[in-house]
Amino acid sequence: CGVSQTGQRSLDPQGDVLDFDRVIGGTPVPSQKKYPWMAWMGPSKYTSICGASLINSRRVSASFFVRFGFELKPDKMPIISSSSCVSPSGTYWVTLGSLYKFKWPAGQSYQVTAKAIMHPQYDPDIIINDIALLQLTTPVNFIEYPNIRPICTSPLANPSPGSTVTITGWGIIQENSKKKSPQLNEAALTIISQKTCSRWFSDITNKQICTLTPGRNTCSGDSGGPLMYQTSTGYYEHVGIVSYGDIGCVTEHGGVFTRTSSYVNDFIMKYATDGEWCPAP
Repeated sequence: CGVSQTGQRSLDPQGDVLDFDRVIGGTPVPSQKKYPWMAWMGPSKYTSICGASLINSRRVSASFFVRFGFELKPDKMPIISSSSCVSPSGTYWVTLGSLYKFKWPAGQSYQVTAKAIMHPQYDPDIIINDIALLQLTTPVNFIEYPNIRPICTSPLANPSPGSTVTITGWGIIQENSKKKSPQLNEAALTIISQKTCSRWFSDITNKQICTLTPGRNTCSGDSGGPLMYQTSTGYYEHVGIVSYGDIGCVTEHGGVFTRTSSYVNDFIMKYATDGEWCPAP
């Protein structure tokens, strides 16, 4: 899990290689294989409302903003995303293996329906426990789709303030704009302390991570996507889920993410035991 399948570097608009692959203030991802766990999802085959990421052969992670009650049969399991992206009664289309929205390369792209599993203690007023899993109706066949792989999750993945992390998404690419990117973008962000984050956002808890980087931020359409930390050995860990930010996505205030490690043992593993997992390198 968590292994990028390409050594390609992202380029800035002038064609220069970036020291940090950097969405608002981001750059286009050069290959789908760079982040082979990335997914986009929506309520129909031809809509995209959020990002998500594959964590095993049957589950995608996500996030949500409206609280619902739900039940889930244990033999039907989920990708990670934001709760703001889903409702428990809806059916969603998840697309993996595609660098561009609404393009499905033959032999590379996998589109499948899914049901949502939302955190039972999600609070829409202060936006905590903003995490959801998407149960794929048909598991990903990793032999048939070698370009699709899950990202690693761990209860110990907690990069400290000052660490560089990466966000990817198909969301809005300018502050106070509605322009979204058809191609997956990426940006390098810096983690800040909860104390600093609390200057702009209230009710920040230890189950959240904040970032702040001049000129770079997440925005609408990126919700549910992964905040990723590249370990010293080169593989990526899923450390956060895009949750919320300031109106207009102003970069001066950064963004807030659900801290993935806080949910691995008591939520993710509870509903994600039957899929095929890939071990960390």
